Amino acid sequence: MGEQPVGRSSIRISKQLYLSTMIGVWLLAIVSTALAFAADERFGVVSILARVILFVIILRFWYQAWSAIQDGHARTTPGKAAGFLCIPLFNFYWVFQVTWGFAQDFNSYTSRHGLRVNPLDEKLFLAIPILSLVSLAPVVGLAAYLAEIVLYLIAIVKICDGVNAFGEGRQ
Repeated sequence: MGEQPVGRSSIRISKQLYLSTMIGVWLLAIVSTALAFAADERFGVVSILARVILFVIILRFWYQAWSAIQDGHARTTPGKAAGFLCIPLFNFYWVFQVTWGFAQDFNSYTSRHGLRVNPLDEKLFLAIPILSLVSLAPVVGLAAYLAEIVLYLIAIVKICDGVNAFGEGRQ
């Protein structure tokens, strides 16, 4: 991997775009799922479509996030970060590398390059994949899913703020 110029400001992640689209699509998925169970099963198609769109948005987000910290020391490339999330069963492991690993690599990157950027809370980024897996369980799954959404949105804000500050954060 090639060395990325430090303090490069050309990689910017639109916080407004990702927050608004993810919140909108998550709400569409939740409401359409509820309507599929309560009123008309045809809403299930809308729910599935919304979840596919959300997954594509998430893949693009992680691709951009990982692109920002490529300096030859990151644990993965942007393509692998996003692409390996598409591998069935392996993605249960890989989601930890993409989220929790990103926080670790981001913090290492900022330290290595002397960037004055707030570190990412690694515990927050560890909680996200844990909640993602717990959300598959019966009974507690819905509560875990809702908690995951909230933490995911917080993480998006933190990542966008951190990556977008690279240009101003050089010591």
